[in-house]
Amino acid sequence: MSEAFVGAVALVTIVAVLTRPRGISEGVWALGGGLLLVATGRLSLDDLTHVLGDLTGVLTFLIGLFWITLAARQAGLFEHAARVIVTRANGSGVRLMLAVFAFGTLTTALLSNDATVVLVTPIVLSACLRLGIPPLPYLFACSFVADTASSLLPISNPINLLYVERFDLSFGRHVALLALPTLVAVAVNAGIFYLLFRGQLRAGFNTDAVRDWSSAPLRTADRWIMFGIAAIGFGYLMAASFGLQPWLITLGGGVLLAAVALGGRRITAIDLVRVQPPSLYAFVVGLALVVRAADVAGLLGFLGQAVERAGEIGGLSGLLAVTLGTALGTNVVNNWTMALAISGPLARADASDEIVAGSMLGADIGPNLSVVGSLATLIWLTEVRRGGLAVSGSTYLRLGLIATIPTILAATLTLHIIGQFT
Repeated sequence: MSEAFVGAVALVTIVAVLTRPRGISEGVWALGGGLLLVATGRLSLDDLTHVLGDLTGVLTFLIGLFWITLAARQAGLFEHAARVIVTRANGSGVRLMLAVFAFGTLTTALLSNDATVVLVTPIVLSACLRLGIPPLPYLFACSFVADTASSLLPISNPINLLYVERFDLSFGRHVALLALPTLVAVAVNAGIFYLLFRGQLRAGFNTDAVRDWSSAPLRTADRWIMFGIAAIGFGYLMAASFGLQPWLITLGGGVLLAAVALGGRRITAIDLVRVQPPSLYAFVVGLALVVRAADVAGLLGFLGQAVERAGEIGGLSGLLAVTLGTALGTNVVNNWTMALAISGPLARADASDEIVAGSMLGADIGPNLSVVGSLATLIWLTEVRRGGLAVSGSTYLRLGLIATIPTILAATLTLHIIGQFT
């Protein structure tokens, strides 16, 4: 009876998160489902403490991240970067597409996939409208690179921190296993987009339309914010050398940049509060509680059996089974739910670092298959529709099927080859 109740609550919660009945935030539904399971005794206080402990790094990272992105946005750094990118593209749509992939990869690596869709997408849309070129190829690039590049570093996707903390993967080990596969995935993704959109990319554009865009010089505070972001990137490398958790660098960098922006009168103290999204934190905590209850009730046993089977198969076939299985699962229950659900079975099966990395690839890149795969994609869809463009779920799915499967296969093959030498 307990298992049936937990299963029913989990199912209703996941469906509500994906469909948002009455427009109510997914955070409300997720936290409501989690607290219901605590209130009815399906989760103990020890379970609640365990979940919150596991999420400490993720939640701390997000707090710092939103302060970093706030400072960068108010300093106008992304507008300046977009102007440089458009100018350097010199009228070539192909070069502009490659620049969007490169800039999106850098932004995702240092600020996460969510930052890419929030900060880069509106700038790219504005640039395309100014240039008079079809925006969708470049906007799709923003969405896809945000997830495709998000396995590059542990901080490139909050989901990575779940894996890092659960399996005690060091910064260096993560990079050794996943940096090259991620770069290969980005290259494959960019190549497929060129083939799909080459007709529109060859049209070119006139750069005169952006000559007056963000031409004002950066103020002193803005330059310090720019240097601060560079220092945060350097801090991640130092964290790897000294064994520090990367989320500590993110939080410290967020506090530092917030202080600089406050001192330069770029933001106010109220902005620091307003930029933090309570709904996102409720979503992360609530979903973790629901998955924990499902695991305690034994409802995730099938995932454990699948992981054990993949381990028995071994080699590239076993790795592909885990990676593709995780990727497909993200498009059924979203990547947060899938990552939370499979991490327990992976840990109990004492999965190898290669298998864990494969699952992470699936959770990071897999959401590109559909608009419901990740929160980042849903945010992107909202930004695009705000700009007056119509992108249906079926359109995104068709593009996702063409681009995502080859990308995942190339990344997984690269990971397998690396695994033979590390």
